[in-house]
Amino acid sequence: GKVKKYEDSDKTKLSKTGAMDERGLKKVKKSKKDKKSKKKKHKRYSSSSSASDDEYRRKKEKKRNKSKEDSSRTNAQNVSNNLNRDEWMSLPSSFGTFTKSELNKDKNQEKLEKKQAEIYVPGQSNRELNPYWKGGGDGLPSATTKLNFLKPNFEQDKSHKNVYKRSDNWRKKSETSKDNICEQPDVNIISNKIEVEQSKNINAAILTDQQMNELAAKLVKAEILGNQTLIKELKEKLDGAREARKNQSATKDKSTDDIVLLTTTDSRGLSRPLPNPKAERDPYYGRKKKNNKVVAETHVGGKRTKYFADDDKHSLHNMFENERFNTTDDQNKQFAEIVAKNTNPNDDLEDIFTDKIRSRSDDHKLEEKAKNRAIREHKRITQTLNNCNKCLESDKMEKHFMIAMGEHVYLSLLPTEGLQKGHCCIVPIKHISCSTLLDEEVWAEIRDFCRALTKMFHAHSMDVVFFENAIFLNRRPHMVIQCIPGPSKDMELLPFYFKKAILECEGEWSHNKKLIDLKGKDLTKAVPRGLPYFWVDFGDNTGFAHVIEEQDRFPRYFAQEIIGGMLELEPSLWRHPRKQSAVIQKVNELAEWWKPFDITQK
Repeated sequence: GKVKKYEDSDKTKLSKTGAMDERGLKKVKKSKKDKKSKKKKHKRYSSSSSASDDEYRRKKEKKRNKSKEDSSRTNAQNVSNNLNRDEWMSLPSSFGTFTKSELNKDKNQEKLEKKQAEIYVPGQSNRELNPYWKGGGDGLPSATTKLNFLKPNFEQDKSHKNVYKRSDNWRKKSETSKDNICEQPDVNIISNKIEVEQSKNINAAILTDQQMNELAAKLVKAEILGNQTLIKELKEKLDGAREARKNQSATKDKSTDDIVLLTTTDSRGLSRPLPNPKAERDPYYGRKKKNNKVVAETHVGGKRTKYFADDDKHSLHNMFENERFNTTDDQNKQFAEIVAKNTNPNDDLEDIFTDKIRSRSDDHKLEEKAKNRAIREHKRITQTLNNCNKCLESDKMEKHFMIAMGEHVYLSLLPTEGLQKGHCCIVPIKHISCSTLLDEEVWAEIRDFCRALTKMFHAHSMDVVFFENAIFLNRRPHMVIQCIPGPSKDMELLPFYFKKAILECEGEWSHNKKLIDLKGKDLTKAVPRGLPYFWVDFGDNTGFAHVIEEQDRFPRYFAQEIIGGMLELEPSLWRHPRKQSAVIQKVNELAEWWKPFDITQK
C-alpha cells in the first residue's frame, strides 16, 4: 500500500513539472483568459495545504513579536544609560540659569495676586458698576444729592420747613443743609444777568436795508469826490450799524423764527404778497361739521341769484385780482392739473370743469402748496442777492470799479477787459432783472445817463452803442446796460449790421415780430413785460429790439460779436475776456472825461 502511495505522489510531481515545463515554454503565447483560469485553479487547494499555510503564518507572527520585544528592551537600556550623567555635569555652575517653567510660575503668581487685590478692593476693579467707588469714593452717595428714593411728600415738607422764608419773585431759593460745606451759585441767575448787561450795550438804533443802501451810496459818492472827513463819518456810521445788526442777531433767541413777507412772482415779473390762508379767515376751519347738509338756495323770488354753493366765497375784488394778475401759464397749469386728476374717461371738457367746481376741493392743500412755493422762491432770491456782484450790500461787489453814483443808478467799469477804451456799463442799485420791470423814475435816470455818455464820447469824436441782453429772467439776474464807444467813421454802418443780424437770428418762423423799430418809441412800451429780449440803442433815440424765443440758442455775446467783427477785433476779447488790469488808472481817466457831463452833481 505504501509503494502505491509513493508512486501516486511521484506521478503528481511529474505531472506538475510537466505542466511547469509547458508553462515555461508557452508563457508568452498565453492569453489573459488562461491567466485568469489559472488564478482560479490556484485557489482550489486541499485542506492539508491550507492548514500548513496557517501554521507557517503563526510562526512568522511569533518571530515578529519576539523581535519587537527585544528592540524595546534594548531601547530602554540605552535610555537609562544616557540618563546617567557624569559627576562633573551635576556640579553647580557660577552662572545663574532660569528655565521657562520657572518664569511662567512667577507670572501666574502675579496674576493671582492681582485678582485677589481686586476682590478685596472693589473700587479699583474694572468691572465695578457703582459710580460712587470711582475717584477714591467710599461707595456711598454724597449728602448734597436729592433723596429720590423717598416719597415726594417728604421733599415737599422739607422745602417748606421754614415758614418765614420768602422766594425772590417766582424763583425758589436753594436750600442749604448743615452737612453741606460749599454752596454753588445759581447758573440761571448769572446767565440772566449777563444777558441783561449785553442787551444794554447793544445800540438801540438799528438801520433798515434801505437806510444801509443810502449810506453806502453816500460813501461811494464821497470817495469819488475825495472828501476825507465825510468818508470817515460815513464809514463810522456804517460800521456801527453793521455791529448793531450783528449784536441784535446774536442776542435773538434761536427758537424764534424770522418773520418774512412771502410773495409770489409771475412770469411777467409782477410780485404780490401771498393771501392769508383760509384758517385765519374762517374761525371754524378744520373742525368737523354736522352731517346734515343744507342745500344752497340759488333762487330768490323766482330769480337766479347764484349758480353754485361757493359763489359767495369769491368777492368781486378777488376775482378782479385773479383776472388781472393771472397769466396764460397759470391757466395752462390749472387746466393740466384738472385733466390729470379726472377719473372718468367718458367726460367732456365741460363735464370735467363742472365736476371740479361742484366737488369741494381741499383748499388747505392748495394753500400749503402755494406757501411752500413762495418759501422756495424766497430762499432762491436771498441766495441770488447774497451771490450778486453788482448789489452794493453784497460782499462780492467790487466798488473800486465805480465811476459815478446817482439816486437809482451807478456808472462803473466792467470787471473784464472791454472791446474799446471807455467801455463801461450802467447798473441799477436795486436788484432788477430787466429794463421792462423798472419803475419810471429809474428808467428816466438811465436815459439821462445815456444822453450824458453820448455827449461825452461825441466830444472825443467817438460814437457810442448801448445794448442789453435780457435772457433767463427766471434766474433773477442783475440787469446791465453796456456802453461801447468807437470811432465815428466805423460806427456809421452799425445800424445796418444789427438789423441784418437780428433778422437772420434764431429760426425762420417765429411767434413774435423779429425786428421792433424803436425810433421815437420807448422800450418799456414796445416789449411786453416778462419776455426775454435783446435791445440796442445808437444814442440818438434810434434802435432795435428783438423778442428772444429760444434762449438756449441765442448767444450771450450777440452784440459784442457784431461790433467786434465790424471793428476787426480778436474773438477772444468777448468769448474769453481777461480781468481788468490797471483798474484805478482807467477809472480816474474815465472820471475826468465824465466830470464836465456829470448829471449827478446838478
